[in-house]
Amino acid sequence: MPGFWDRAKFDPKVLELKQEQNHATQALILFCKHLKLDFKASDLHGEGFGWLHENYPTLPVHMEVTKEKLNVVDFWLRPTTTSAWRAYFDLAAELRVSAPLGMMLQISGVGFGVIHTGWNLPAAPGHTRMERRSATSDHRGLILETLPSFAESVLKVWQP
Repeated sequence: MPGFWDRAKFDPKVLELKQEQNHATQALILFCKHLKLDFKASDLHGEGFGWLHENYPTLPVHMEVTKEKLNVVDFWLRPTTTSAWRAYFDLAAELRVSAPLGMMLQISGVGFGVIHTGWNLPAAPGHTRMERRSATSDHRGLILETLPSFAESVLKVWQP
């Protein structure tokens, strides 16, 4: 009878779960580094952003991560048609958190970025911040920033 590691090598569900955990852990470590938080990388493996919410409950933005990739041109020209826009609002409807929601994702050609609804966060000087709103009657909107820009904005209003 094959053991766990034998199944893990061949079971697509196990492989996908491990990849998602690794992606979330990588994003969490990077986010924590940008916020200059005190942590051990070994403590974060497999934890996801739940660790962040538990240890820093006063963080002004509820953070999550997605594997979605975002093309900046598409976000600028057709924001509501991007898969990242849909993923963000699906996640927001699912979580229903009272704080603004931030979602880390890959920005093509840039690296990690954050789309969020932290309209009260100040813009970081020297960084680009894209604000896009839906043209429909719901007037939903999102802000797109690179991870360093977002972290700098958060640190202007919050201290760990």
